[in-house]
Amino acid sequence: MNIRPYLPSARFAVLAVALLIGIGLVSGAAWITNPRQSGVQLQNTGGNGAIATFSDSDWQEAFASSTAFQTAATIQNQAEKLMEASRTNNLTDSIGRSLLINAAALQGQGLGDNQDQIVSSALAQWKNAQAVSSTYAVADLSTIQDSQAALHAYGNAIALVLTEHAQATYGNTMLPVSLAVDNNDPKTLSKLSAIAGEYRALAKDIAAIPVPKLLVDIELQIANNYMQMAAACLGMQTVLSDPARGLAALQNYASLFNQTEQLFIQMTEKLQSSRILFGSDEPGSVWAKLYAAAHQ
Repeated sequence: MNIRPYLPSARFAVLAVALLIGIGLVSGAAWITNPRQSGVQLQNTGGNGAIATFSDSDWQEAFASSTAFQTAATIQNQAEKLMEASRTNNLTDSIGRSLLINAAALQGQGLGDNQDQIVSSALAQWKNAQAVSSTYAVADLSTIQDSQAALHAYGNAIALVLTEHAQATYGNTMLPVSLAVDNNDPKTLSKLSAIAGEYRALAKDIAAIPVPKLLVDIELQIANNYMQMAAACLGMQTVLSDPARGLAALQNYASLFNQTEQLFIQMTEKLQSSRILFGSDEPGSVWAKLYAAAHQ
């Protein structure tokens, strides 16, 4: 399986949504036939206002009950309660159940053809799975005054740090995922833990480089991107056991990779505009090559 052509293109987004829907429906159907034990309270709509407690073993009976869906408002209320009860740590299971509940609720409201709302529900959970908070703030960086010498030293330092974390590359990250998917074998995914560690170490080392004020915003974003890429690596370990979460992490990683590449291009442009030049034997000579490639 060659994953690269699908990342992070529009084709991948369409593929991911299609997989989510397919995986979700199958997973949700399996849940109906093999329910887990927990509990959910549903509002009794028979007129006495009492609260009835339903276990997972009969949730589908409640959700199909004619008295449970007397009005659109009641349908939405019951659907929300069912979705709350159906959430698990497995994103694929949760999205599958959400799709089924939404589909049934919309059918009960006479809106069975409103697929946009059903897909929106799945996409909301998909997007939430990708949310990762930033780690570093400006206060965590060592900021120095701009000067030719400072910018030159910074260009060499950050290039050197990148070479010291050779494991933290796109190819090394994608290879275990590709092999796992090709062979339906999760063993290679265990390598992503060490790669995630490399991304965290890279982020830490970049954030520790004294940064001229001209490049503070860029360094901050790069460091935080690498921390989020580390989290995405751990998420991709679930690509077989929890495909929805794994695909969300995969999409997030690809997006972060492209963002970081653009940030490095912005950095080279600022170095170029400041007339910072590097000798061919200096680590920073890579920035001139990146600049040339970006402006072909």
